[in-house]
Amino acid sequence: MPLLDLPNELLQVIAEELELASDINAFAQTNTRLYRLLNTYLYLYDVNQLGSSALYWATKHGQEATTRKSLQQGAHIESMFESNRTPLALAAENGHEIVVKLLLTTEGVNPDSKDVFKRTPLSLAAEKGHNAVVNLLLLTSGVDPDSRDHQGQTPLSWAAEYGREAVVKLLLSTEGVNPNSKDQNRRTPLLHAAEKGREAVIKLFLATDSVDPDCRGSLGWTPLALAAQRGHEVVVKLLLDVKSVDADSNNYLKRTPLSLAAQSGHDAVVKLLLAMAGVNPDSKDSDGQTPLSQAAENGREAVVKLLLATRGVNPNSKDFFERTPLSLATRNGHKTIVKLFQIHGLAGRDIANH
Repeated sequence: MPLLDLPNELLQVIAEELELASDINAFAQTNTRLYRLLNTYLYLYDVNQLGSSALYWATKHGQEATTRKSLQQGAHIESMFESNRTPLALAAENGHEIVVKLLLTTEGVNPDSKDVFKRTPLSLAAEKGHNAVVNLLLLTSGVDPDSRDHQGQTPLSWAAEYGREAVVKLLLSTEGVNPNSKDQNRRTPLLHAAEKGREAVIKLFLATDSVDPDCRGSLGWTPLALAAQRGHEVVVKLLLDVKSVDADSNNYLKRTPLSLAAQSGHDAVVKLLLAMAGVNPDSKDSDGQTPLSQAAENGREAVVKLLLATRGVNPNSKDFFERTPLSLATRNGHKTIVKLFQIHGLAGRDIANH
């Protein structure tokens, strides 16, 4: 008797004797009749023997039909997969709006579940910039819009760090979200955005009255200091236009935004800062180094030119180790910097004294 002439009951028994899901699937693919007969069994097998791998794959890749069938055959809505992430977390992280909708309406779902890093579905969606998913979650009862993960970062903090403008705008308008929340390093969402140069996000924060534009992290870093060190010229301009921002703030090493920009060689930022009233062009850090000293030591030719032409800068200043800008440039082999000092008539005198 041909195999396909067997009654459904015997075909089901044959399928149950197969040990591998791939074999069952191959058997089910033989023809339409077998597929219809064994498709449900395949999902049951996956739930009972494979830890609901079909649900994992479907939620991660946005397959609504497979997600629905897997749940219908007993896959647990709160199954935990990689990093203890639930099906909802996987769908939210990958921006699958339709699957998220399905899961949120499934009995037993926890819309605010936390993975091993204490990240919620909202936190994951906010980081990736999935605005539609974020909106769905914010409208769901039981979701904390200001939850903190193991680093103390909130959904707003993650969205700000990665420049997710639409998500930041949405969260800033959500009740219960603290725009000045601080993580374990006392960094606010604005500080994260400033460090990464997220211009559009910075504008949103500066337009929000409750945001502190001159907040400090645990080591005294301000948004301006971080932006200056990284060379984010547009962000520096935006922050300098805010009256309450201290353009000459010090961090824990007494480094100013000018000092940080000079050390990193960001001449455009240095120009902006030198044009600001209240900025000391010759400030000293905890080692007694000035912006000129930092620029000379690190071979920042354009910055050295700017500072040597600036009133109030002492080209012969000594740090707490008796080092001058020229001696540092000489020691590090920055010949073009040494020539700049020669042009200013400083090289012979300094070398004679060292």
